Amino acid sequence: MDMSKPKEVKYESNDKAIKSKIEHFTFHGLEELNDACEITMKKRRLNNKNPIHLSIAIYQLAKLRMLQFYYDCIDFNFDRSDFQYQEMDTDSAYIAFSCENPFQDCIKPELRAQFKEHIYDWFPRDYNTEVAKFDRRTLGLFKDEWSGDAMVSLSSKNYICYLPDESY
Repeated sequence: MDMSKPKEVKYESNDKAIKSKIEHFTFHGLEELNDACEITMKKRRLNNKNPIHLSIAIYQLAKLRMLQFYYDCIDFNFDRSDFQYQEMDTDSAYIAFSCENPFQDCIKPELRAQFKEHIYDWFPRDYNTEVAKFDRRTLGLFKDEWSGDAMVSLSSKNYICYLPDESY
């Protein structure tokens, strides 16, 4: 809710009271009625119930995690000729890889052991069904939600993805 425009409306017919309200620092507007005036005053105190600072912090941390994933995982472990970012938002990234199985075939050979050590810092554990169910809901881990052959993206939230072996 927009808390920047709350107003109080008061009705006065006494000229002295009207003058004092007009001179007050919260005065916003006056409308004359038949025998009185409608005086609009800005509120002195605003009770902002939305923790906007919390929303901003969550948004900034989401952006930070996406940048960490790009620089510390993808850019570090893959050669730049093997991937291309198609589109990225605060909660999703669409990446085109040059290999069918990029996390096995495209990783730099000298970094494969290091990547296998740290793979579960970025992706959910998949060696056991119990831990896979737990990690599926863990914040900050990246899940493969969609794979396809082609993508056309015009802007954020404005894209179309093509599935393999489908005629259009």
